[in-house]
Parts: sequence; structure tokens; C-alpha cells
Amino acid sequence: MDQSQQPYRLFIPTAYEGQPLPLVVALRGMGDDENSLFDKYEAGQLKIEAEQRGMFVVCPKGRGPASLFRDDAEQDVLDVIGEVQRDYRIDPQRLYLMGHSMGAFATWSIAMAHPRLFAALGPIAGGGDPAGLERIRTIPHFIVHGDNDRLVPVKKSRVMVEAAKKLGVPHVYVEVPNGSHGDVAVPNFGPMLDYFANC
Repeated sequence: MDQSQQPYRLFIPTAYEGQPLPLVVALRGMGDDENSLFDKYEAGQLKIEAEQRGMFVVCPKGRGPASLFRDDAEQDVLDVIGEVQRDYRIDPQRLYLMGHSMGAFATWSIAMAHPRLFAALGPIAGGGDPAGLERIRTIPHFIVHGDNDRLVPVKKSRVMVEAAKKLGVPHVYVEVPNGSHGDVAVPNFGPMLDYFANC
């Protein structure tokens, strides 16, 4: 690594008083930055949902606007997780990974590369390699996609869901009728975090 500083945003719930709490790692879409999931998605709905459930949320920038969180950008995510774990008491059994669009693709790819790290996954409007699901077949998934997504076709998630069914991967699939690429995310933040809380 080049030792350069890479930004991230961290939400700390008011319930935190030094006790171990869950950490949700939220990965941005292409062209966005570490502020997007906190500020652009209905002005902070993800933080509101996390506050209600007593969860930390961290949003790494990940270098490169269109990196797919690969290579150095993947390491940025891992480094951010490590830094938050050093600075706060995070329950190691309740580390969750979610993302929207590019971040959803990265949710699957990073989990497949590090299959022992995360307790549950939440890809929204993304896709992945169905062959790689074997490596994460015990990790619960909360998958969201709109059937009218013009940017990432819904079949990208349907393929993953079908593979998950065949492998017996525990999962919930929310396919939103007439849902677009962007409007399916915010309404499912709360249900996704509830799902995480029960994993």
C-alpha cells in the first residue's frame, strides 16, 4: 500500500457507551464518495435506521471513483474496518457488509475474498459471480433489486438468488415491482438492518 490517507465517514449511535455493538460497512455507488450514503440518500436515512437499532455504520471512500472496490480500494475497506475496530468496541460476530450499485457488486466480491469476516450481506441493485457463492454459502443475504432497473438489470440479482437457492444459502430477496436503480435503496435500509440484527 502507498500509505496515503483515505477518507471515510463513521456514524456512532448514541447508545454506545463502550459496550460491543454491531458494525455495518456500507459501500457507495460509482462516482460517489464516503459522504453519499450518509447525506444523499434522503438526507441520512441510513443513520436514522442505525441509530434506532444501536449500530455503527462506516462508509469508506475506497480510492478510484469506479474501482469496484478492487485491489487498493478493497484494501481501503479492510483498513477502515481495522481502524474502527481499534478505536471502538465492535462485536466481531456482528460485522455486516452492504452496498448499493457498485457497492453491491463489491459486497459480494469482498465477502467472497474474505468469507470468514462478515455475519451477513446486503447487496442492493448489484450482481456477482454465482460460482463464488459456494465460499459464502453460510452467510445470510438480504438482496434488493428493482425489476425496472435500467442501469443494472434485475437479472444480475436473479442469477445470484437462483444460485443461492440451489446452494441453500440463507437469504431474503426483495424484488421491487417497477423499482428503479435508485429508489429501491432507502425503503429497504430498515428491513435490511433488522435482518442483520437477527443474523
